[in-house]
Amino acid sequence: MRAHLNLRCRPIHPSIFSLTPVFPCSLSGVPPGSFNKQVLKAFPHPLTYTWLQFGVGSLLALSMWAVKAHPRPNLNEDTLKSILPLAGVHTLGNLLTNVSLGAVAVSFTHTIKAMEPFFSVLLSSIFLNEKPTAAVLLSMLPIVGGVALASATEMSFN
Repeated sequence: MRAHLNLRCRPIHPSIFSLTPVFPCSLSGVPPGSFNKQVLKAFPHPLTYTWLQFGVGSLLALSMWAVKAHPRPNLNEDTLKSILPLAGVHTLGNLLTNVSLGAVAVSFTHTIKAMEPFFSVLLSSIFLNEKPTAAVLLSMLPIVGGVALASATEMSFN
């Protein structure tokens, strides 16, 4: 006769699951940033490099659609009108990231990129007239504080 073990585990708090994607996501940006820094040291043309990155990405997307590995999106004129400004801003963000990587240390580029949520809230408030909730504003405090602390304590970003 087997002894029955009655093992009870304490339930995991849901907030742990909300933090779980943060660590792999934040770590996944380091190798490409370092690689891009090395490329831009050898080839100091961030605009050309950005176009090359988008060209390769576009070819990969087209090939995935061609072999039906991913469904082709159904785009109409209204959808394109709403997507194009976002695509333009995203492209500009990638270009400016490459310019930054070519000019300063990877750590400084990532420190500044950490402010993206803050600027998203700020620009949404200015241009879309969206008022952030108290919870959103409170969530900005560690971001702004962390960037300010990192910037104040690191005197040689280059």
